[in-house]
Amino acid sequence: MARTVSVLTVTYGDREKYVSKLVSAIQKMENVQDIIIVWNGNYPKRKQQFDSNNIHNIYFSSNMGSARAFSEGLKFFATQQASEYVWMLDDDNLPDSSALSVLLKDYEGSKNNLIFSSFRKDRVELKARGYQRYQSNSFFEFSISQKLGWKNSNIKSVSNKMNLIQCETVPYGGLLLPRTVLKEIGYPNKELYLYSDDNEFTYRMTKLGMHMLTDTHSLITDMEQSWYRKNPVPMFKTVFTTTKLFNACYTIRNRVFFEKHNIVTNKFLYLVNIMTYLIYVFFFYMPKNKAGIKRMRMIIRLIKEGWTGRLGQISNERIQGWN
Repeated sequence: MARTVSVLTVTYGDREKYVSKLVSAIQKMENVQDIIIVWNGNYPKRKQQFDSNNIHNIYFSSNMGSARAFSEGLKFFATQQASEYVWMLDDDNLPDSSALSVLLKDYEGSKNNLIFSSFRKDRVELKARGYQRYQSNSFFEFSISQKLGWKNSNIKSVSNKMNLIQCETVPYGGLLLPRTVLKEIGYPNKELYLYSDDNEFTYRMTKLGMHMLTDTHSLITDMEQSWYRKNPVPMFKTVFTTTKLFNACYTIRNRVFFEKHNIVTNKFLYLVNIMTYLIYVFFFYMPKNKAGIKRMRMIIRLIKEGWTGRLGQISNERIQGWN
């Protein structure tokens, strides 16, 4: 019996051109039973393309963030649809024609604790490394103990196939999630609003003893690069030059919240890692002027808010105040 799949995507702003290409690609795939589109504060100009019996449109009057949008989309899937799987995709993801069939084949005969996801072609560092995992007490992957050669104990791979990369978290875009697993892990944390909500959501599977495998044969092209990938410089260096402070604010705050609740086992060591890295940022990334100091204070404030769990949407006035 053919396995059935619902596709879920979230879009916002003026990105209908991406959604249009995504929907066109998805509609050509077998096993896709329906498509769920969450319009996050926007509305399609060419609505007729999205008026179909197998396309379900959910509209928000304003941008409620990726966490809530994906949460509502997943709830619609869980309560209104009967498909076995939900394939989560970003609105600018363009999957190859065989991407879904590759993942469905992965699930055939696999253990119940294995979860499969597509490989996004611009994640070259993931393919080069061959795995993704967190270093305990690291701050944005910086760890003094790791620099000194003290690493986490090795974890034996659950697969010997070269095309499967074991990951502790994966992005929404590309994740093929069984209905039964969604029932176990629940929905994304709406309070994260934007960024790291996918990390927190998928890391729940790791904590429950499941293993996520990214299949490099199931390919996705990102039609638009993520903000932090457009310039090949360290993220914290970008914070001092970017005009998209909106993205940076949520990235810093939410990442700290995620790290505290998932990979911190020694608060003192984590604090040392933060302070050491910020000293480096001060000397090598921060412009030595009023604007640089202002953004450095912003970084420290956001770290504190992530640590204390002050989440939710950040007002535009606050973000503009740091410009």
